[in-house]
Parts: sequence; structure tokens; C-alpha cells
Amino acid sequence: MIKIGRIKNKDEIFNLNVEDFKRHACIFGMTGSGKSTTMAIIAYELMKNDITSLIIDRTGEFRNKMIKLNYSRIYYPGYNLNLSPFDIWEEENFEERIQKYLWLLDEFCKITWKENLSPLQNRLIFQALYRLAEKGGIDFTSLINECRRIAKEELKLWIEAAEAIASRFGLFSIGKFRKAFANTSISIIDNIFEKGIHVIDLSNLEYEAPKNLFSLIISNLIMLKLKREGFSNNIKIAFMIDEAHNIAGKDIKFGLIEKIAMELRKYGMSLIIASPNPSEINPRIIANAGLLISHQILSSDEIEVIKKHAYTSNYYSGFEEIISNLKVGEAFIRSIRKPEGEIIKIGIDEHSFLIV
Repeated sequence: MIKIGRIKNKDEIFNLNVEDFKRHACIFGMTGSGKSTTMAIIAYELMKNDITSLIIDRTGEFRNKMIKLNYSRIYYPGYNLNLSPFDIWEEENFEERIQKYLWLLDEFCKITWKENLSPLQNRLIFQALYRLAEKGGIDFTSLINECRRIAKEELKLWIEAAEAIASRFGLFSIGKFRKAFANTSISIIDNIFEKGIHVIDLSNLEYEAPKNLFSLIISNLIMLKLKREGFSNNIKIAFMIDEAHNIAGKDIKFGLIEKIAMELRKYGMSLIIASPNPSEINPRIIANAGLLISHQILSSDEIEVIKKHAYTSNYYSGFEEIISNLKVGEAFIRSIRKPEGEIIKIGIDEHSFLIV
């Protein structure tokens, strides 16, 4: 059983089943309403049920909560964790690998700047990646330099495209960012699947762009590992993404996180996302979540998004009033087993160290 808290106005602990997390979960609520505490409690309770959690922590908040636990591991990009986008898909053949590198860089541009690479940028990056891979090594510095060299020496009309590429990816070629995106740490994915709570603290990356790219890389690596291992009826890992709107936004159609939500349940992943506003999340992810946890939301428009995608019309009456009147630390929880939902005071005495 997953102890979440106490039913409001009752001296009764509210439990979820592990099965409730197989259909993924969405956690919503205004800033300061209790989303992070709820996610931390879920990770702690899943660990007690021998389920590993990986938390993508953009702000450092989960590091502060979980660092107290003996069975937690905290990872810091550029210090004890490096991830290169050019170390993924090593088992693929040469040309397929280059195409997937290009896809990942395009996905990064799409979620960070809301626009894809241009056709010229795509072609230039492909040629640069191809030549660098033949030589045996790729990083962002060599990629930018090779794009500039090709544009200057062979395709002079593409100099503007080369400089646009340098503008997008140049940050990853300097200082701590270069180190964070250097060669992928040995056995990192196997380590992350070991029992416990794993937190990747992205706060030291400072800017949204490197946080987005790091999140995409780790998401891809986890997806590949699960698919290699094949179907599973049991949850192998709970993949928790805080501030998920940054990489699973409403405008990102058919993106990586949507693909994970649609495909990886049968491979043993529970996807758990948190975001202040449901309207900022891809609606297909919301609609396919079996578990909804909503803290206080005051905006009628935001509540309408939940009603449209995640709550059955049989129980609409009074729903907006319930969500808007929740207190800090309270949440409305709807599951497949309990579609009408229940108001829960999040946390019990055992969770007091997580409620900060």
C-alpha cells in the first residue's frame, strides 16, 4: 500500500495501490500548494514497496528533501554525472545513429525555443555529425567547429545557418556545461535502476536550455534500457518529472515525454509529472493518466482543463469549488478505482521529515 495522507474530516489513512501508478500520474497545483511534498512522499512510499524512483529536480528542492535518506542518491551534472547526447544509440548502425542524434537536437530546439531546426541547419548538422562520427568522436565543440568549417570552405551560403547552430549549442561547449555534456558516466543507467530514490539535481545548470537537454538525454537512456529488457507487468521504475511543462508542454506534439507516456507503461515505467498549470501540459499525457492529484488551483480555465481531460463528467458538480478551496497541503485525488475522488490531507507522521 502507498500511504498518501489522511482523508479530510476523518481519522482514516488514505492509501493508493501500486497498481494505481501503472497508468501514470499527474500532479497539479499552484506554486506553494504542496506538489513537491506529494511527489516526495510518493517516492518514499514506492521505495518501501521495492520500487525505484528517479526524480528530475530542476530547482534542487528534492535534493534538500531526499539527502537525509540513506537509500537516496543525489546526482549533480558535471560533477558525479555526465551525459552526452552522442553516447546514446551506440548499438544502432552508423547512419541510424546519426539520424537519431539529429532528431534529439531537433527535439531540444522544439521544446526550448518552440521551433525546429531549419532545413539548412538540419542538413549542415547531419554532414558535420557524419564526418565527426567517421573520425571517432563527437562533442559540441567539435560539432560547432565542423559546421563552421563546412559552411566556410564548402557551402559558403550556409554561414548564417552555421552561426545559428553555434548560437543554439554554443553554451554546451564552455565551462561546467561542457563537462556536464561530456562522455556519459559509466554504468549510470544501471546505477539509477538500483533500489532507492535517485535525484538528478539540475539546479546548478542554471538555465532552462541545459536543463531541458539533460532531461531529454536521461529520458532517452531510460526508455532504451526498458525497451531492451522487454515487457513487464511490474513497475521497474517511477520516473518523476517536476516542472514537467518545460519538456512536455502543450505545444510539443508527438514529443519524447508523450511517447514515454503512451508506450512505456507495458515496459514497467510509471511516469509521474508535476506542473503548476494543467493547461501547459500536453493534453494527451493528461488524458492517459490513470491517477490525478490536484492541489489548490484558483483559475477556472485551469480547472476546466482537468475536467476536460482527466475527470469524468458524472462528477462535475462542485468540482471547481473543491479544487479552488483546497488548503495548502491538501489535494483532491482521483484514481481509476475511485473516479469520484477524495480530499486528502497529504502526509502522515511518518512523512514529517519530507514536509518542509
